[in-house]
Amino acid sequence: MTRKYLLTGAPGSGKSSLILELEWFGKYIIREAAEDWINLQKARGIEDPRILPDFQEKILELQQIREKKIPSYTHHIFIDRSYADGLAYAKPESTTANTIRKFMETTHYDEVFLIERLTTHKQTAVRTETKQKAEMLEELIEKGYKKLGYNPIRVAPGTTKERAEFILQYCYEPKKQTVRCLT
Repeated sequence: MTRKYLLTGAPGSGKSSLILELEWFGKYIIREAAEDWINLQKARGIEDPRILPDFQEKILELQQIREKKIPSYTHHIFIDRSYADGLAYAKPESTTANTIRKFMETTHYDEVFLIERLTTHKQTAVRTETKQKAEMLEELIEKGYKKLGYNPIRVAPGTTKERAEFILQYCYEPKKQTVRCLT
């Protein structure tokens, strides 16, 4: 059975770099759907895909496609964000939020790692959130996963290699639940 490990956190926390580090360690990964979908739409000539009325639904759809394609022979998979991250971005009683909650009833992650924000924050063409918005999103994301019954394991700032090693140690030695990535 495939064990699914989720990496979540605010924009600018280093998730994308961390997921690539895990891939470098030889682990099977799924990249973040939102960033890839935004980049695809920009390549198609849409300047700001976030304003499209079905923006969150398209992210959810791409994430579902990717998770359904997980090979059965894969023992461990590391996923950059999940459907539930959309709860931090969607209006609480919106159709999107309700769709996400309903889908999460049938989805399970073995562990959720909350990647804490780095000490520096850079806005990019894809990551448009301010530092203050990123702080708020980190809090909303953590609360969202707790409401879904998860207890996110916090991964403190550090190098991508240190963070990856912490996650891998936790996944293969789960009794070290109280250890933080760095002091």
